Amino acid sequence: MKQFPYMIFLPWLWWRESERIQ
Repeated sequence: MKQFPYMIFLPWLWWRESERIQ
């Protein structure tokens, strides 16, 4: 269960970077 936050954090980080490009 310790890795659970990454399931949310990684997609969020990718989405944030993706928005910054456009």
